Amino acid sequence: MPIPTEVVGSLPRPTYLQKAFADYDAGRISLSDLQSEQDKAAKDSVERMEATGSQLVTDGEQRASSFATYPIIDTLGGAGLADNLKADGQYFAIFDDGHHRQLPRLTKGPLKYRTYASDYFKKSKLYAKKCGMKQAVIAPSMLYLLYPLDGEVEGYPKSEFVKDLVNECEKDIRTCFDAGAARVSIDFTEGRLAAKNDKRNPWTGAHLLKTFVDLNNQVLDRFSAAERKNIGIHTCPGGDCDSVHSFDVDYHELLPSMFQMNAGYFLIQLASEKDKEKVYKEIGETIRKDANGVKQVAFIGVVNPLDPNVETPEQIRDAILTASKYIPTDQLGATDDCGFSPFSIDVKPKHGSPDFARDIAFKKISNRVKGVQMASEKLGPFTGLLLADYGADILRIDRAHPSAHSSTPPPPTADLLTRHKSSIAVNLKTPAGIDLVKSLVPTVDIVIDPFRPGVLEKCGLSPEKVLLRLNPRLIVARMTGFRRDGKYAAMAGHDINYIAVSGVLALLGRKNEKPYAPANIMGDFAGGGAMCFMGILLALLAREGSGLGQVVEANMVDGSNYLASMPRLGLRHPIWDRPRGDNLLDGGCPYYDTYETRDGKFMSVGALEPQFFAALLKGLEIDPASLPGPREDRNTWPALADLFTKTFKSKSRAEWEAVFDGTDACCTPVLTYPELERGGFDQRPPVTLKGSPGIAIADGENERPAAEGVGIGIEGEGWVSKGLPPGKDGEEKLAKWMGWMRGRQYDLVDGGLVKVEMGRNPYAKLSDAPSNKAMSQHLWLRAQRALLPARLRRPHVRFESSNPPSNSTSSASASKTPQSRLDRSLSRLPPFLRKYALPLRNAPVTHVTAFLLLHEITAVVPLLGLTATFHYANWMPPYISEGKWVAEGAEKFGRYFRRKGWLGDQEGGGKGKWWGRGEGGVRIVAEVATAWAITKALLPARLVLSVWATPWFARWTVIPVVNGIKAVFRRRGAKAVPSGAAGTGAVGAGAAGQSVAGPPASGPAKSAAVCEAVKEPPT
Repeated sequence: MPIPTEVVGSLPRPTYLQKAFADYDAGRISLSDLQSEQDKAAKDSVERMEATGSQLVTDGEQRASSFATYPIIDTLGGAGLADNLKADGQYFAIFDDGHHRQLPRLTKGPLKYRTYASDYFKKSKLYAKKCGMKQAVIAPSMLYLLYPLDGEVEGYPKSEFVKDLVNECEKDIRTCFDAGAARVSIDFTEGRLAAKNDKRNPWTGAHLLKTFVDLNNQVLDRFSAAERKNIGIHTCPGGDCDSVHSFDVDYHELLPSMFQMNAGYFLIQLASEKDKEKVYKEIGETIRKDANGVKQVAFIGVVNPLDPNVETPEQIRDAILTASKYIPTDQLGATDDCGFSPFSIDVKPKHGSPDFARDIAFKKISNRVKGVQMASEKLGPFTGLLLADYGADILRIDRAHPSAHSSTPPPPTADLLTRHKSSIAVNLKTPAGIDLVKSLVPTVDIVIDPFRPGVLEKCGLSPEKVLLRLNPRLIVARMTGFRRDGKYAAMAGHDINYIAVSGVLALLGRKNEKPYAPANIMGDFAGGGAMCFMGILLALLAREGSGLGQVVEANMVDGSNYLASMPRLGLRHPIWDRPRGDNLLDGGCPYYDTYETRDGKFMSVGALEPQFFAALLKGLEIDPASLPGPREDRNTWPALADLFTKTFKSKSRAEWEAVFDGTDACCTPVLTYPELERGGFDQRPPVTLKGSPGIAIADGENERPAAEGVGIGIEGEGWVSKGLPPGKDGEEKLAKWMGWMRGRQYDLVDGGLVKVEMGRNPYAKLSDAPSNKAMSQHLWLRAQRALLPARLRRPHVRFESSNPPSNSTSSASASKTPQSRLDRSLSRLPPFLRKYALPLRNAPVTHVTAFLLLHEITAVVPLLGLTATFHYANWMPPYISEGKWVAEGAEKFGRYFRRKGWLGDQEGGGKGKWWGRGEGGVRIVAEVATAWAITKALLPARLVLSVWATPWFARWTVIPVVNGIKAVFRRRGAKAVPSGAAGTGAVGAGAAGQSVAGPPASGPAKSAAVCEAVKEPPT
């Protein structure tokens, strides 16, 4: 589940822009000259922020001289100050280093903005090419300080001022949305100052915090809930000239009041806070699930703009994971502590120069994006867990870590769904790291991509352009939250958002109450992970018939919507045609509901059928004659629900269990997970496969295999995840799958594995494997595959069992020889061609056939074309005729033509005419020989072209022909089978509408090797 992240707003102005502001104040340049420099800085800001990977960008407020006074003044020097404002107003802040910022003073009404934030936004929006833009605006509470603290402005009472202020602030926000802003955040730095009580600054002791909150709510309440979802509040202790103004104010003085504002999200300084966990807890306790129709989200600060030291992605990840212990993940986001430079003139003493501070800012933002990606609740691991629990080999690809693959492994990652998985850490910042991943692709069956669109492509691992070309049988499972098309495609979201736009969330909840979120089970796991798992299985079935893999697209919107098919279709049927909470199965029916018992626990009732309802009444000791009416009569349901409520309250849950256990009353206790764990409840695989059982659900070193079928599991296990440190057991997988060992095919560089070029044959013989245990298993796998029916004999499908057959040695030698010959053939190719030919090592027969055909076509077509060109153009390329290959070709084709009788005089058996003349015959032989020599010289290019075109040629030519031939023979075979004869397998509908022959009734279960996820694209 991706955690959203967002920039606050401002960025350091470059030195040339700060100089332009100063020159404009001094009258040395014109306004157009200043705007030209602003355009330059804004364009650079947007482009560099897009390069960080941010989903939402700003122009860094390069056009605004002050985040606080941009509506009423052009520059900090005072240019553009209206006639009804004087420069001697209140200090809005006095900073810890002694400098201050001063507001103007209102002398007469009315208050009108000279500049709206949308004026800046419209100009800068032109530069945003890749993602949406947000805009920061000033809060009405800040401009409230323009009015004198004591007394009134003559002829302009404060009530009129507040009315004008609210109108102007609403217009400031609304025009930003109208201009295309995706989000608008309100700068509320005065919030923490309002609790400071600084004697040097009188307004801070005037108890204005409640006034500020009420004033801001007057503006917010003019927007709909849908609009307020994208309106945020930003608070921080300042960041001007690398100094703060209210860092010493306890957040407890601010947060409870701040969350009373009906905004959709809050950007909160926290990276520089001393006791972060205390504040996290405060946020978790005070943030609102329903702020007048909007769920609030807290974007915690994980980057400190005042510190020139750049936070690492790991530090940012850890901060978010710590915060997630206190703040619900569906209400958690990440941001920077504050804007990087709130004013146009900002000396940045801790950084040395504004330009250096600007470079540091982009590095910090980039690392924030990476850290958030690392910390985001994963969408893909549940799919991998399902595969792992049924015997698949799962290899998770982690980002490089300094202690990965060492004797002191790093701590486990935040991913809890790691049962039966292994990990390798890969250095994806180097081409050698990418090469290592590509080298794995021909061996694996499935790659699971759980990230937003474009991440694999940024890694250079595009499914269509790279992965499927390396392994045509590969299945790439891609999972997203929203659909990849439509207005939500580029938006961040969580489970609740996905099921909300799918229509499912609207079905859940009590009558006359708001919809409730069913944890993240419906979207993340059922609609996402489980549906992606189903897509993988369909693709595997389709591959049995076509021999080709494919990309599987899954998203949580369509997945959860599909799961809700029955209630959706029931909306036009009496079973579900009433409002939420008033139907048979959504809590409206009193005999399909839950009831509290005397001890505060609950019992569930599902007595829908008459006989079950009668058993329920018997257990409750209710006389049917005393019921308020027929149970089918909806008018009696409220009275019946009251009767059941009072009755269940008369006993404890344990007492009701004693009454209903063993009956058909459909009445069971509502058990909690802690109760199940204490009672020794054993976790089991979800389905029973008698022939290829799932693995018992237990996490640890001493897992035992499941018994036949589902297995009994291990009592007490399955409750705690031990986690998976980056690099754990991954090298053993590389040895098992590839016969690799460190120092030969790969090595460890900067905490990540990378591919290395070998002086010897990199496609090592099996005897070069690092361990006898891994080697014997590797040989046995190949031998077992050789013994399977031809239909199932796929080079890269792996079969697993705990008891290898006793004749594994002889079988291994039988299967090893052809594979070694192919390896030797590949090793003879030039090194730069091996990566193109490697996919043939694991290719299905159809692709090998396609390659051989293409190899011949790329020889015959140039040969004939060049010969015709030389002959009819009466031209021969110079210098080539002296070559060795031309002489060899002349001898070869001359002998062949004479044998066919196409050359030589009539006495020698030739055709006569000009063929019989020596000059004409020699010319033909010379032309063909020259064409043959050129074609032979093009061999490397022909090989590359043939390998590149093999998947398409196989898909559109070889496979249709083969399938057509198979269909003819199947029809003939079907006529020969007597009526009632048993078939060899079930036939069902495969993916893409293909008919797929099912597997035999018995045989070893397949185990898919899965490269589960690439966690970080290279920068």
